[in-house]
Amino acid sequence: MKTTLISRLASFRMVKATWAFACYMKNDFQSGRFRGVLLIGLGNLLPDFFGCAVVRAVLWRLAGVQLADYSSTVIRAGAFTEYPHNLIAGKNFQINRNTYLGTNDRIVIGDNVTISLNCHILTVSHDGLNHEVDVVAPVTIKSHCLIYANCTILPGSVLEEGVVLAAGSVLKGGTEPWSIYAGVPARRIKAREREQSANAG
Repeated sequence: MKTTLISRLASFRMVKATWAFACYMKNDFQSGRFRGVLLIGLGNLLPDFFGCAVVRAVLWRLAGVQLADYSSTVIRAGAFTEYPHNLIAGKNFQINRNTYLGTNDRIVIGDNVTISLNCHILTVSHDGLNHEVDVVAPVTIKSHCLIYANCTILPGSVLEEGVVLAAGSVLKGGTEPWSIYAGVPARRIKAREREQSANAG
């Protein structure tokens, strides 16, 4: 009797788990996320050679990421984006290992932008104590920005041209161009000189 009850419970749990899996897969197909996540996941199975970084860029473009020039894009292993069609990146874009781009809304990245290790760029947060209420806002990172390791950029943030975000910083909101930001929360600590390449442009 006890064995029969356990087997029935196990069977019920299996049906419930199968139904949940089917619902999640349906959601992934309807949101356009399925193909993108599959291709980006495939890219992350490749070894972390620099040659594979270019292959990853091709896979990201096939997934729906709007890359201006995949031949000048370097994507290291472990980088991931949630909804690839919401990511737009310019030329000479580099993204280092284990960085997450949460593209529930648009993330627009200019030319000559480098994002270092273990960074998180988010476009969705929650409404205070109402954790079930999503607040979605885009992120803009303009040209010639440098984002160093372990930074977090929160929804609605704008990095103006030439901004440097120091390692471990948490940024929310706007910035001033050609400035260095650091801290939690990130604050402007000083100006930086414009790059020669930017002056030529």
